[in-house]
Amino acid sequence: MEFDNKDERPMKKLNETVELSRYDLRNEKEYVEELAGTLMALNITPMYKGFNYIIDAIRILNRNRYTHLLITKDIYIPVADLYETTPELVEHGMRTAIKRGWQKTKDRKYKEKIFPSIDKCPSNYAFLVIVSNYVGERIKG
Repeated sequence: MEFDNKDERPMKKLNETVELSRYDLRNEKEYVEELAGTLMALNITPMYKGFNYIIDAIRILNRNRYTHLLITKDIYIPVADLYETTPELVEHGMRTAIKRGWQKTKDRKYKEKIFPSIDKCPSNYAFLVIVSNYVGERIKG
């Protein structure tokens, strides 16, 4: 299977391997665009490897909304497989992007809007769940 855009490979592969639930593919593009915008507003930019890892991890969360997921087995491993890397590097890339973004985001009101009652940088899993819910609510309108 050949792809014109290198970013299509992981998305198509993920679409084939992860069961759909909350968001179908018609809404997927809009959701990913809103998610990317939210991450960039939080100073998590595509310059971090963790940026794409976070997007795909949140896509996995959304597709398994009503299933209890284990972060290593159900998120890090599938994302690592998509990017042909290790789960440890996925965890590290996400943690680094989240931590640096948290430190760089000066707009306290924006942070509080997404992360009410959280004063310190959230864990990877907490970040994924909170941002997933925030973007999902924005898409619903």
